Amino acid sequence: ELERLERKEIFETEKRDMLESLPKCLKDLFGQIGFVKKGRANLPCVVLSPYDVEEKLRRRWKLEWSQAKIHNKPFEQLQLVVFYYGIPNSGDDKAFELVKRDQLITYDEGVKQGHHKLPAYLVRKQGNVDLSNSERMRIVGIQEMQKELDLSPKER
Repeated sequence: ELERLERKEIFETEKRDMLESLPKCLKDLFGQIGFVKKGRANLPCVVLSPYDVEEKLRRRWKLEWSQAKIHNKPFEQLQLVVFYYGIPNSGDDKAFELVKRDQLITYDEGVKQGHHKLPAYLVRKQGNVDLSNSERMRIVGIQEMQKELDLSPKER
């Protein structure tokens, strides 16, 4: 029990120190909804703290953070952890990814570009049994995103 508490304390200290080292502009993105271009689609997503995901992905992010710190690179260039709406959580982490900052389209910019709505062809196909997996995921993704828009960034 004591060893578990010590590990938890070390983890919490590391988490606090790493998150405190990040610039405000990066931390302000946590919980923000946006879009990432994947193939021909712009998928709805939410930006997460690296401490909101499984250890495997967090380890990759921490390695990048460590490299930036060692080489004195600005933390603003760190990749973002995103969760894609609409991708079933099957335990294989396909719903989570590290993306470059410039790949993220903000929600407001995405609305201007029409990414917050289904393309017309998908609206017509909605409810059709012949939907592909990716079409089904896009439909569910937009629906999930719309439900979370009313939540605060901390609640997402």
